[in-house]
Amino acid sequence: MIGVGITTRNRPEVLDYTLSQFAKYADNNQDIIVYDDYSDDFEALGDVVPKYPDIHFVFGGERLGIAKSKNELIKEFSHHEGMVLFDDDCFPTQEGWYEHFLRAFKNHKQHHMIYAREPQIMLSKRFEYADVWMGCLGVCIWLSKYAIQKVGGWDPRFGIYGVEHHELTGRCRRAGLSPLGHYVSPREISNYVWCFDTDGDHGDFKWIHRGCMDDDEKKKAIDENVKIAEGMVKEQNKKVFRDIWQ
Repeated sequence: MIGVGITTRNRPEVLDYTLSQFAKYADNNQDIIVYDDYSDDFEALGDVVPKYPDIHFVFGGERLGIAKSKNELIKEFSHHEGMVLFDDDCFPTQEGWYEHFLRAFKNHKQHHMIYAREPQIMLSKRFEYADVWMGCLGVCIWLSKYAIQKVGGWDPRFGIYGVEHHELTGRCRRAGLSPLGHYVSPREISNYVWCFDTDGDHGDFKWIHRGCMDDDEKKKAIDENVKIAEGMVKEQNKKVFRDIWQ
């Protein structure tokens, strides 16, 4: 069984559609959990929850931000073979979608994988079960159980938003968890994973970007996380593990 996690905040209508797609392709090999990062409109979210009785919901008691919210899901899934962690605007589009992650994991020993697609990100190299890219989008991340044992998770020093995925990717690469390259996805991931930000409308859902923070708040959050990441540079050749359980 694999863990399938979705982090969300303040986008109940986006989450509702996304979960309808996860429910469509759910099976007994998936343990699906939603982590809500202290949404402001709890009542609106409460309208979504009863629609999905087979999906478990965890509600944060304070706003944690992306890195620590993802870490909460890692704690839920650390006993599984692996996990795929999604943002709430990204979802599968076919049955057995996770088998592509498992094939790349087992055949290429890829313990960490990301989401990328053209034209947003340039394709660098293609292998039998995996693609190597020049960059990544943080909307969908694969981590194996072994990866969690080696790197722990996202660095809990990060704040609300910005660059946390790149920092984790770098540690996974330095730990030997991504032998094919820095940014690796399962082969042709855009054929079975949809992201509103890159792909736009899906089905009857019309996508108008619905961010969980305004532009000023987002810029401030990115600037703060960039400063935190710059302070980590001197650690790059040292330990790769981050203790998210302390």
